[in-house]
Formats: sequence, C-alpha cells, structure tokens
Amino acid sequence: YDAAGNLMSKVEQTWNQDWENFFQYQYAYDLNHNDTLQITQTWDAASSLWVNQNKYIYAFDANNNKIMFGSFDWGVNGNSWIPVFTNLYDFNANNLEVGESEQNWDAGSSAFINTYKEVFTYDANFNNTRYEDFSWDNGSATWVSHSVFNYQFDTYNHLVYELYQAYSPSGSAYVNTDQYFFYYNQPLIPTSINETKNDLQATIYPNPATGNELNLSLNLSTNGEIEVKTYDSEGRLISSETHSAPGGASNIQLNYNSGLSNGVYFLQLVDQNTRKETALKFIKE
Repeated sequence: YDAAGNLMSKVEQTWNQDWENFFQYQYAYDLNHNDTLQITQTWDAASSLWVNQNKYIYAFDANNNKIMFGSFDWGVNGNSWIPVFTNLYDFNANNLEVGESEQNWDAGSSAFINTYKEVFTYDANFNNTRYEDFSWDNGSATWVSHSVFNYQFDTYNHLVYELYQAYSPSGSAYVNTDQYFFYYNQPLIPTSINETKNDLQATIYPNPATGNELNLSLNLSTNGEIEVKTYDSEGRLISSETHSAPGGASNIQLNYNSGLSNGVYFLQLVDQNTRKETALKFIKE
C-alpha cells in the first residue's frame, strides 16, 4: 500500500510442496484515489521473472465517474502492449450514466472499430425509463438499432411495467416482443431506500423517539448538502428537506411539527455534493 492507503501491488501464490508465485497485480491511482492502471503478470519459473499478461487503464471525470476503460494484452513478441478494446462512458449533470460504447482494436488498420452502443434515459426521479442498444455496421458505417427496454414506475419509484421491443430492419421500427407487470404487497418501502448501501456515515438518536424531534449525527469528509427524506412504513413521503453540514462531525436536528404517529419510519440521506447516501430506520413511540 502507498501512504494514502491505496493498494499498489498484490501477489498470488500456490502451494506445491512450497509456496510458488502465480500472479502479480500492480496498480496506479489518480489524485482522487481512483484506480487508473492495473497490470497483471504471471510467474515464469524458468527465468524466475514476472512476465506481463494484461493491462487495464481507466479514466475518470471531475466527478469521479469512470469515463474510459481500456484493455491490452502483452504482445507475442514480448516487447509491447497490444490494444484489445476500449469502453467509453457518458454521464449527465446528475452523474447518471447515459451512454456506453465499445470499440475493438483492428490490427489490420491499426485503429479502434465501433462494436456496440447503449443509451440510457431517466425520469425526474432518476429512474431508468429506457434502455436502447445498437450494433455497428461496418458496411454502412452507421449504428444499427437492436433492441429497447421501456420501464414505468409508480409514485414510490417501484418498477411496475417493462416492455421489450426488438428492432425490425424490414419495417424500420421497433416490434413488441415481451412485456412484464410487477405488483407489490403493502406495506411498501420506496426502493430508493437501500439499507445495505451505507457510504454516508450517519446515526440517529434518540431511537426509539418519543417526541417530534430527532437528531442526526454526521461525519462528512467535506462540506455537504444533505437531503433528508422521511417515509412511513407504507412508503409515503412524510417530509423532505435539505441541510448544510460542514466537513467532519456535525449534528442536524429534525423537527416534525405536524407530529408523528407511533410506528416505524425510514430516513433516506443523500449528500447532494458527493452523491453518497445511506438509510436509517427509527421507531416513534
């Protein structure tokens, strides 16, 4: 590891009467600790040297979104890296992926050739409402539609309908293929509340709560704008508010002036600056 705690190298060994080298991995990072390089090497027992095998490179935008992934193989001549493919990613202002494309390396022309492309569409609640994929036609040098998925969501952001359509070149249009309906039993908890995702450090007290005031204890790496949404056990949005919080340890007080009935509630916390989030559950008695 380096001084910042980034993993710089890893060695795998196998047991054969003794530990023998097998794989070695080497890494590099940018200033935001994003992994920008990984080199895989295999152990050559005859020469007692590590031999290059694969190389992967990554690039990130200012919001730490991965915008490029490239793959290379070590050439048979053993003296250079040979490109294999590269993937490019596009993101919108909300840091949602809106496009992905892949290009394969063509040794004959010494250039990358388009292979496939995917396009994603979202609604105002950041639900993915449409997915469309394309393949590249070398003859016409154009993208050719392949298939599309359309999604619909209810007011709780639950997926309720999915329509799959395949592209018909003869009719130059999408043709319905399959559709799916989704039904949910009450009580509903919004799917955006994911209690397993916990990359925003926060705790709530008192819990159980007896009054209409709650306290959030936060520990942020930088200054944040914390969006706090409260839902009841049936998935109904009770309140939504945003609080500014400094980096480090801080406290936010929540006031439910209209009062809370006894029961189970969920808090969804999202840092609008870093998009880190977490979910907390509390009981009102």
